Amino acid sequence: MSASPLVSVITPVHNTEAYLPASIQSVLNQSLSNFEYIIIDDASTDRSWQIIQDFAQQDDRIKPVRNPQKQSLAQVRNQALEMAQGKYIAKIDADDINEPQRLQMQVSYLEKTPEVILCGAGVQYFSEDQMLATWWLNVNPMEIKCRLLFENCFANSTIMMRKSVIDQHHIRYQSDFDFSEDYGFWSAMSQQGNLAVIPEILAKVRQHTQKVSVKFTQIQRANAEKVQRLALQELNISPTPEELRLHFDSVHGSASPDLNLLKSLSQWLLKLQGQNQAKKIYPEPEFTHLLKQIWTKHTAGQTHLGPAFFKIIQQNPLSSYHSWSAYQQVKFKAKCLLKR
Repeated sequence: MSASPLVSVITPVHNTEAYLPASIQSVLNQSLSNFEYIIIDDASTDRSWQIIQDFAQQDDRIKPVRNPQKQSLAQVRNQALEMAQGKYIAKIDADDINEPQRLQMQVSYLEKTPEVILCGAGVQYFSEDQMLATWWLNVNPMEIKCRLLFENCFANSTIMMRKSVIDQHHIRYQSDFDFSEDYGFWSAMSQQGNLAVIPEILAKVRQHTQKVSVKFTQIQRANAEKVQRLALQELNISPTPEELRLHFDSVHGSASPDLNLLKSLSQWLLKLQGQNQAKKIYPEPEFTHLLKQIWTKHTAGQTHLGPAFFKIIQQNPLSSYHSWSAYQQVKFKAKCLLKR
């Protein structure tokens, strides 16, 4: 390995002995070999540290570190960032698996697209006995910037980013956002350049009951809302707790909407559109297109709500109704009125 590695791969570890060997091996099997592998054991009480040491004895690209006392995940991630010497930072969680071509493909992509400062990729979710869904966002960097106002667009084990940008702007993980600290980090990065997703499956993400997103769902949501509150303040919006819940649920919620919720959502989305027109934080027309997608998601198939629903649709310029032909508009109105 050269004195200055091209990539620094970083992995925080805490009590993942059952999954850690496969994860480490997936990094060592990469087709790109010029990397250092920083593995930080955060005071594990199982055999994780012994496993890390065993692998480190076999491959000097591994840089093992052991914390004697448990720290926050944000602190451990920052610890790894401070150690990293590579041009690029790649991340993989200790229970996930990378495809062999992952590092090579992402380095090639970032070398060819200097305007992109962070890229993710698609993932295959899996459990112990079966493959589950595949996922990626097949959208462009402008759309990703807009979506980050509403949701985390990236799988952690697919992230590669430019260390120069992280260092220049001193971007770090925030413990205030624990369990959503990655979301806060991507949001901060998005203010400094383009973020992208490579439409290839480059990681397998393990689903199990001890996963952070399962064990700490409520804390994760609360801290994701903190990230979103800061982003909304850039639009000169100070959301109430009710508005913040509405904002989060506009993408993540699954309950069937009632008329009161639709009225509130209509007002909220139009407020976002208006403030963005004034502040010009998010690119257009991508931002308005996303607002229309969210509005359509909640209003499609709701004609059973009757005349009041028709009035809400008619008054909101984000509604598809306004791009329909006269015949389609009359037909839609009739369907609503018949629900009196």
